[in-house]
Amino acid sequence: MADLNGGRLVPFRKDGTQLYVKEWQPSGTPVAHVYMFHGMGEHICRYDHVFTTFASAGIHTTGLDYMGHGRTQVANNSLKGHVQFETVFEQMDQFVFNAACDEIPVVLMGHSLGGLLVLAYARSRGPRIKNLRGVISQAPALKIFVAPPVALLARMVGGNVMSRFQTRNGLDVDGLSTDKAVIAAYQNDPLCHDLITLMTVRNFVTCGPELLADAKNFKYPIIMYHSPNDKLTDIRGSEEFMANCGSPDKTFEKFPGNWAHELHNDPGKEQIIQDYTNWITKRASASESKL
Repeated sequence: MADLNGGRLVPFRKDGTQLYVKEWQPSGTPVAHVYMFHGMGEHICRYDHVFTTFASAGIHTTGLDYMGHGRTQVANNSLKGHVQFETVFEQMDQFVFNAACDEIPVVLMGHSLGGLLVLAYARSRGPRIKNLRGVISQAPALKIFVAPPVALLARMVGGNVMSRFQTRNGLDVDGLSTDKAVIAAYQNDPLCHDLITLMTVRNFVTCGPELLADAKNFKYPIIMYHSPNDKLTDIRGSEEFMANCGSPDKTFEKFPGNWAHELHNDPGKEQIIQDYTNWITKRASASESKL
């Protein structure tokens, strides 16, 4: 296929699907491993500036374009926007449980759809991840602005052919960032798309409420950033989750004013990225007994 931009294609052990994976490696021994879930309709290389900063601080990051997205979608000519959450988790397992056998601390991270995925992944896999030190969830899609008829139809979808019915995701590209250059780059990026399937919507509208209902049992260290001006994911979901979250180590920051959905791509992003860097390194250096 076309330029892999420093990444590689790895066969998914379950069915041979070619998964696009990219790693950002520090020059020395990593202080932490970060595993990243990207957002809907995008791909992992949009976070290059974030993970380059992480690498300079000794943090190793692994991210993949999961099913229906980016170079994984292109390599397999698969259905754009078709995301089965459990399959995504199994795809990520292949990398998390390959490296988590060492003693290096692990942090899970996600944005938007990925912010939802990372919470669900930690809930499902966390007890089995050796040395898990925390979760970063930015603007998670715990509550989303979905038209009620679409959400209702999605709830009715089972394992039938309708689950693959594809429609526009309704994402307001202008709401991604207050930086017009970011919006233009997204619109001109051939690896970004605006498609979603009913299966994906169904996953959205069932997973969010489940996580909110079980927030008290979420015990991992967590940092969550979200803007009240976010037009793509509803901050009320983040507020509810963090208010009820059972973790003794939780940080929740709202960013009013000139902030949009992609905090890591807005003016002032350097401070956001540095906050995450500091948060990771602090928890990576703490003993597990103090977490």
